[in-house]
Amino acid sequence: MFGPIMRLSVRDLEIELAPLQREDMPQFITGGGMQSHTVTKYLGRRNALVVEDEYEWFDRIRTDKTALVWGIYLIEDGLRTLIGCTGLHHMGEGIIRHAVSGCMLFRPEYWGKGIMGASHRARTWYGFTHIEAPLVQLRSAVCEPNQASQKALERVGYVPLFTERNDGFVDGRYVSKTSLDCINPLEPFWTSWWHGDPIPETYVQARQRTVDAMQWAQQNVRFG
Repeated sequence: MFGPIMRLSVRDLEIELAPLQREDMPQFITGGGMQSHTVTKYLGRRNALVVEDEYEWFDRIRTDKTALVWGIYLIEDGLRTLIGCTGLHHMGEGIIRHAVSGCMLFRPEYWGKGIMGASHRARTWYGFTHIEAPLVQLRSAVCEPNQASQKALERVGYVPLFTERNDGFVDGRYVSKTSLDCINPLEPFWTSWWHGDPIPETYVQARQRTVDAMQWAQQNVRFG
């Protein structure tokens, strides 16, 4: 399924997180995109996708009741250009309500402009406060050489859990993968997660980062 429209500004860019349209699927491929090694090398892919693959993915996500996915659109001069996607997957699976989060920009010219960080903040805020049964935990994983992506997650309160050595092979060498999680900082979710156990200082600090991220989203995200 797709999440509702959320609009936000990132520096001088207008960004819209919105349901994907089937006719936009070729944009995942146009100009390289998901066929570019630069884009896909840290996504665990060894094959280049074609537009038929994107159509199949769209049809699968559209009916997946355990997922909420947004296209990341750049709004410029009245035009909407798809530059990436973000989402929450596997919601409702497990004893404690959690989801696996992900974010990807397939247009490298927009890397490093704060779009991914803003998308993380909006998605985290939505998952922790705006669904009927708010999520308690978000999980994610990053290929270890992709430090920019890991730092973007840590800035919204994700904490590294463990690293799997030699989990992938990128640019001629084995690389490791770091798994992270983020705990809903609001009550009663925070207390129910720890249920009296000592809380590591790393999570105490991460909780404040998540609160800050959610406050930013509360002030800057506009629903369509």
